[in-house]
Amino acid sequence: PDLAKFATTNGAFATGDGIRLAADRGAAIIDIDQVQVHPTAFVDPKNRTAPVKTLAAELLRGVGAVILGPDGRRFVDELGTRKFVSEKMMSVDVPGSAPDALPEFLMVLNQEAANKAPKHIPMYLKKGLLVKFTSMAQLAKHAGVEESVLADTFAAFDRSAADPVGSPDAFGRTVFESGSMSSTSAYYAGWIQPAVHYSMGGLRI
Repeated sequence: PDLAKFATTNGAFATGDGIRLAADRGAAIIDIDQVQVHPTAFVDPKNRTAPVKTLAAELLRGVGAVILGPDGRRFVDELGTRKFVSEKMMSVDVPGSAPDALPEFLMVLNQEAANKAPKHIPMYLKKGLLVKFTSMAQLAKHAGVEESVLADTFAAFDRSAADPVGSPDAFGRTVFESGSMSSTSAYYAGWIQPAVHYSMGGLRI
């Protein structure tokens, strides 16, 4: 019940019939209450409240994407586990929002990171789930924040990327795959939310 407000990355085909049929015939079930929430499901601008969302592949975080809160600032080590990142996202408070409302977050990649995902980026652009911007000003307008906020956020990220020991990341990130977020020829951004991904339980073997 606590996950009822979340969309899912699963289609209508994912009904759990196989587990139900096996249980009806006496099979033991284990950890069926353990359901994983994935932190990065795309919010489709054409249908923001769609109950089924496209998964934003883990690869995007792996090649260097950052996640910005509604205020345009980072709040988490993007390379943390799915559980860790999802919980951090769910703990973000947006003043004036409904108690059960899930805020939207902005995943942003620079050009170097995008180059490392040559199959994913074109696909998400075609679907309208990612948008390309050629300046920080354009990105800030899309994010609904002042450009100075993004400039501060990316500058802090770049300092940690250049010297993780001397300028440790405020959120504990230690791996920086794709260069500067401040100096890049383009940004690729898409809105995301956590979504129900799959059951960690099933039939006892």
